[in-house]
Amino acid sequence: MNYGKQQALYQGLTAVAKRVYDAVPIGETWSAHQVTAEMRRVAGHSPEHKVVAGCLGNLVHIGMVQEPERGSFRRVAVRAPQRDTPIKIVAALAAPVQPSPAIQAPMTLSKPKEKTAIDKISDLAERVGALASSCKQISDELLAVGIQLEQDGEANKAALEQLRQLKAIFKD
Repeated sequence: MNYGKQQALYQGLTAVAKRVYDAVPIGETWSAHQVTAEMRRVAGHSPEHKVVAGCLGNLVHIGMVQEPERGSFRRVAVRAPQRDTPIKIVAALAAPVQPSPAIQAPMTLSKPKEKTAIDKISDLAERVGALASSCKQISDELLAVGIQLEQDGEANKAALEQLRQLKAIFKD
């Protein structure tokens, strides 16, 4: 990712997402719990784990953070901005330069190279992979919540049956 794109995306983040992004390392992968712990270490407090996990998911979605393995995150490296070499203007102390009688071609500025189709496809493929990973994670979380709801329902059913039995005993 180039520096300009990273800065534009960073400016659009919420304050919490900026703190989460700042806590994610570049060189190694960390879990959401490690990122939360780093935020707690640096700032003395941190948001809930669910908020950090949500911010990480959004950062992966917009391409600022990678998720090489499920549940481990690392920041995308940012290329330094390229500076054109400055044009040196030398003041001539001698007589002014006379233009040549020949017609000179106008000077044209070269435009920065646009991404090739392969680069664009590669970027899109990365985004689709991140989106698929995010969808898989959401699916797993929904399944876990569904299982928990089913278990809670069975526990409630058993408790209700016991309550009915006690009620019947006390009526007699």
